[in-house]
Amino acid sequence: MIMVKRGFVINACVEMTMTLHVYVIAVGIACGITLPIIMFTSRKRSFDGWAKTAAIIVSFVAVAWGTLGHALIFYHSSMSHDGYLTATRIKSLLRGIAVGLLLAILMSQWPCRLHHKPDEDTTSV
Repeated sequence: MIMVKRGFVINACVEMTMTLHVYVIAVGIACGITLPIIMFTSRKRSFDGWAKTAAIIVSFVAVAWGTLGHALIFYHSSMSHDGYLTATRIKSLLRGIAVGLLLAILMSQWPCRLHHKPDEDTTSV
C-alpha cells in the first residue's frame, strides 16, 4: 500500500501548473516577437502598413502580458488582494487586445502573394 501525503500531491499539482503557465508565457512572448519579424522580412508576401503596425502593437502587448504573467506567478504572495485582482484583469485585457489584433490580421486580405506580371509583348499586330 502506497501512502501519499495530501500536501505533497497538492504541491506537485501547483508546481506543474506553475511550470505550464511559465511555458505558455514563454511561447506567447516568442510568438508576439516573431510575428513582426516575419511580416517585415517576408519576400513571398506583401503586407499592408496597418497590418505591420498591428503586428508591432501585438509584440509590445505580448511582452507586457508575459511580464505581468511572470509577476503574477512568482510575486503573488507579496501582492495585496486588490492589487492581484487588478493585475489579473489587466492581463486579461492585454490578452484580449492581442487576440483581437491577431484575428484582424488573419481575417484580412493580408496574405496576398507578390505577383510579377510578365512583360507585355508590344510587337503584336
